[in-house]
Amino acid sequence: MDIKDLRHWMFGLLIDCPMGKASDDCPFSKYRGEPATRKLDIAYEIPEKELKRLLAHHRECLKKRESSILEMQDTIVHSKNNPSFNNSSL
Repeated sequence: MDIKDLRHWMFGLLIDCPMGKASDDCPFSKYRGEPATRKLDIAYEIPEKELKRLLAHHRECLKKRESSILEMQDTIVHSKNNPSFNNSSL
């Protein structure tokens, strides 16, 4: 991705968390209440090194959260395949 694409990506993250609710350590949360014009300024003025650091944080967070969801789904599937599975537990 070129730097312009990274800045667009950051702007989207400044609007909202793709997981619905941001994690407690999300560095983007403090900007989400800002007006859109301020978010654009932030996304386009942040130094490239900091931009890449923030996006790396996002990728790692997303990876952990998606992994957790997949593990939960796997547990549900295995429970359903278990003859003693009880549908009322859902």
